[in-house]
Amino acid sequence: MSSNEELSNEVADSYYIQSCTGQQLFCKYWPTEGKPRALAFVAHGYAEHCCIYEDLAQALVKSGILTFGHDHVGHGRSEGSRTLVGTLDNCVEDVFRHVNVMKEKYPGLPVFLVGHSMGGTIGVLAALKKPEEISGFVAIAAGISWNSEGVTPLKRFIASWLGRFFPSFPVSTMNYDLVIRTEEGKQKVLEDPYMYKGPWVKAGWAKTMLDNASKVQAELQNIDVPLLILHGGQDKICDISGAKKLYETSKTKDKTLKVYPDSYHCLFLEPDGIPEQVIDETVNWITTRIQ
Repeated sequence: MSSNEELSNEVADSYYIQSCTGQQLFCKYWPTEGKPRALAFVAHGYAEHCCIYEDLAQALVKSGILTFGHDHVGHGRSEGSRTLVGTLDNCVEDVFRHVNVMKEKYPGLPVFLVGHSMGGTIGVLAALKKPEEISGFVAIAAGISWNSEGVTPLKRFIASWLGRFFPSFPVSTMNYDLVIRTEEGKQKVLEDPYMYKGPWVKAGWAKTMLDNASKVQAELQNIDVPLLILHGGQDKICDISGAKKLYETSKTKDKTLKVYPDSYHCLFLEPDGIPEQVIDETVNWITTRIQ
């Protein structure tokens, strides 16, 4: 298949909606052949875009789960200064706007959220804001606690100050060695035209994430939706302590934590069959909650 054919297929079921701040958001849909059993929104992480979750989406679709997502503001094919999402509260609002559109088309279906990294942080905030709207949340390498190896105190201070006045100012380089374990995985990112490849991490984005870190951790005990928490034991970006705290302190009784001991941050780019395991865990967990 040619690259043009691949691109055509990739965007065949796509659309644009408007964000709560007026930007156009690129949306992607993976419809089921018949009537769906449930809806699943996939929230991508920093520098990513929604279409990289094709394998996960296809697996969910095979189980009758209509899967959809959008590129957050400043990401992928959506409008906005690259990677500057504004506030995570705005991202949460955009998620619920999109979910409501789909609920109008498919009333009465359970809605699940799947969030990776920054998308995991957005999912936590969404679960806190409107738990009644969510039948379950899959937190994959969620941004709850930041690893000191990747986010040093100096970087935190610089990001906090510069992010307020100069949001596009660079505060760090993008170090793929901390994020992805294999050269093959790094190459896959570098070849993707819609991934943000820096080379800089901007102060505005860093400040947004750091500002939410304390808020998220302080409210984890209030989360009362079913949880599946998947995390790499060697994650050098989002520390595994955040995943453990989410599991230990959240109010919900329906919760599962699975740790992949040798894995880095990007579980979907890991070797040794880890991506397939993550997909299977996610699909199986969701399907058991819609039967």
